[in-house]
Amino acid sequence: MNKNELIIQLNQPEYQSSPLYFIIDSLTEDKLYQNFFLYKESDPYAVLYQQTRFNELYQAGPIFVQTSINSPLADYLLNNLSHWGWLFISEAPFEKLVEHFRWLITAKYIIDGSTVIFRYQDPRVLYKLIPALTPAESLQLFNSIDQIWIQDLNKQWQEFILNSQTLDKTQAENVPDSEKNEMFILSRKMLEATGNDNVLIDNLQKELWHSYPVEMGRLLAHGELENMLLHILKEAKNLGFTAYDQLRKFIIWSGQHGVNFQRIEKLRNQLIAVETAEERFKIIEKYFS
Repeated sequence: MNKNELIIQLNQPEYQSSPLYFIIDSLTEDKLYQNFFLYKESDPYAVLYQQTRFNELYQAGPIFVQTSINSPLADYLLNNLSHWGWLFISEAPFEKLVEHFRWLITAKYIIDGSTVIFRYQDPRVLYKLIPALTPAESLQLFNSIDQIWIQDLNKQWQEFILNSQTLDKTQAENVPDSEKNEMFILSRKMLEATGNDNVLIDNLQKELWHSYPVEMGRLLAHGELENMLLHILKEAKNLGFTAYDQLRKFIIWSGQHGVNFQRIEKLRNQLIAVETAEERFKIIEKYFS
C-alpha cells in the first residue's frame, strides 16, 4: 500500500483504540535526529542508545516514540522521507517496549558467537528478515507487538499481522527479556535473507559518516570506499562463502562496539596496495579471522 492508504487504514476505528509506535532510524538523513524534536510535540519517546554502553553514539541509534498517524511527526516522516523506520501497534506498556528494544540493540551471531550491533531500525533490513524467522525467533523479536507496517524496497508499505497462536504474547509478557536469552540470536539464515548488497554498504556508510564526518568526507569524496567494498563483496561471493559471510556481517551489523575508523582506514590502505580481487579477498579473510 502507498502512504495515503496506510494513513486511511490507521484512521479506521479498529486501530484508534491501540497505541501506535514508531521505530525511527535516525541515520536516514543528516538532520533527522534534530528534526525529530521539532515535530514530536508532546509524544512520549526514548532515544534507545541512551542508558546503554552506546550512549556516546545516541544520535546514531534508533528512536522509539508513541504517536498518532495524524501527528506532525508522522506527517513529516511519511511525506518527506523513505525507509525512515517502521511502525506498529501494541497493548504493552511503554516502559516494557523501551526495555525490549534496548535489549535488541546487541545480538549474538550464532556462527561464531560474536556480539554485534543489530540495526533492526532499518526497514530494508527488517523487511527481508521477517520471512526468515522461526516462530520462536518471531516471539523474541516481536514480543508484545500485534501488527507492524514496514516500507519495502519499492517504497510500498507492507503489513504483517503476528499470529497469536504462533506468538504466545500472554506468556511472553510475564518473562523479562533478560531471562529469555542473554541476547537475541542472529542465525545464518537471517543474515542470508537480508540480501541487497547496496543496503549493506549504505548501513556501513551511515555509521561511518556519523562517527567520523571529516575523515569520511575525505575517504568517500568520490564514493571510493563503498565502491571498493561492493566490489569486494561480489568477488568474495564468487571466491568463498566464509569471507563473504564475515564481510556482510561486519557491514550490516556495524561491528562489535560501533565502527572503528582506524581499522577501516588500515583495511582500505591494504586493499588499494594490491591489484587483484584474489589478493584483496585474502586480505579480507585475514582481517576477519
